[in-house]
Amino acid sequence: MVTIDKHFDLLFKFVTFGVLLVLNACASPVPELIKVPLASMPELKQAQESPQQYAAQKVRWGGVILKTENQPKSTRITLLALPLYEDGEPKTAAASEGRFVAVFSSFIEPHVYVKERRITVIGQLQGNDVIQIGGYPYPHPVVQVEAHYLWPIEAIDSTNYWPPYDPWYHPWYDPFYYPYYYPYPFPHRH
Repeated sequence: MVTIDKHFDLLFKFVTFGVLLVLNACASPVPELIKVPLASMPELKQAQESPQQYAAQKVRWGGVILKTENQPKSTRITLLALPLYEDGEPKTAAASEGRFVAVFSSFIEPHVYVKERRITVIGQLQGNDVIQIGGYPYPHPVVQVEAHYLWPIEAIDSTNYWPPYDPWYHPWYDPFYYPYYYPYPFPHRH
């Protein structure tokens, strides 16, 4: 009877450890505020065209960082807006919806929040800033950030390149004409 209890106790500990390990692996580092879509929020275009109508409304927007500027009491990040997946991750292959500015009430490291990193923010609209882009006045909706998530840098998978890289391939190389590599003189055609 004692050996059965020891085996059962060991099996119970092993199963419990396995379940906890699986649950920990499934946990996402994305904050819950970012993962959960808002019930209703204005589109970026709507906020550009009618800033007074949508002032103080909460939005969950994301995109690619264009510029990070630290100021005495805040940090402003200009973003190229992109549509989001259900979990809040920006769709990098999608067409841009425009630009907006995310304002943080603290210092944000500009060497971490660099150009072309993906970020999702949630916060309240604070009107528009009109910023000149190549001489064109462009309205940027301003979001006072309450929560954000900086998405990990996407690893480049070298197996996706086509044609595959071959270290022995050279477009003018022909092993039967060694040491004469192309382009050797071709006769001219008349």
